[in-house]
Amino acid sequence: MVRIDHAQLRPIAGDSEQAQAVKVVARAHRTLIGERTRILQRMRTALEVV
Repeated sequence: MVRIDHAQLRPIAGDSEQAQAVKVVARAHRTLIGERTRILQRMRTALEVV
């Protein structure tokens, strides 16, 4: 499609500073959720042993 219709396609706009900030916050949020999940699993495992 790009080779044939390149004249009809518009260039992709870069992300604004605000959009980049949202991406950073969302990535940090996912990281913290994963960390919380790992900690909870470790706690459950530790309590099962007792």
